[in-house]
Amino acid sequence: MSHEKTLVAHNNYEGGIVMEKSVKKEIIMRIISIITTSLFLVFATWIWFSPTRKSFSQNNAAMAMNNMKTNQLEFVDLTEGIHLENAYPVSDEVGSSISPYEFQITNHSNTVKTFTIAFVDDYLTIANEKCKSLDNNYLRYILSKNNDITTPIRNISLDGDLYVDTLQPQGKAIYSIKFWIDQDAGNEIMNTHFHKRVAIVNEK
Repeated sequence: MSHEKTLVAHNNYEGGIVMEKSVKKEIIMRIISIITTSLFLVFATWIWFSPTRKSFSQNNAAMAMNNMKTNQLEFVDLTEGIHLENAYPVSDEVGSSISPYEFQITNHSNTVKTFTIAFVDDYLTIANEKCKSLDNNYLRYILSKNNDITTPIRNISLDGDLYVDTLQPQGKAIYSIKFWIDQDAGNEIMNTHFHKRVAIVNEK
């Protein structure tokens, strides 16, 4: 009888050891899982908020896409992206007094280049945010080239074309644009977003 009790106690002790090992193993596995998940979240967060990801944000998408050469024409931002200082309708007097968006275009080729400077939607940001973009014709602007005003104050056309220019071989020019929401814009602009950039189109 005593021998049976001893055997039962021994078995209970071994069962306790097995259960304790199982619990420890489960705890270790959970800790490893938590650490792995945390590392993944940290890595994903770094990717999302890294400079590369930010370069395609609302204001800086233009800088990433504009600072490049397109068939020997180089477009370089001189200011920190493009944005509306006043995201509501203002008069021409107020609009023409805001800080300009500036950029430089250089013709690196050995031929004369004619091109159009245009206002285009930042489709990547619009798609990511699933939002409606503010139509171009609700915006007014004035454009200068090398500090000389080249366009009168007017509304941007629906196709976004701003100015047609020509650069001589190895020539370059600095452009500045002031733009604002037309004071006559109504409630139809509500719930729209400003995600746009300036680009070179129709290069010849």
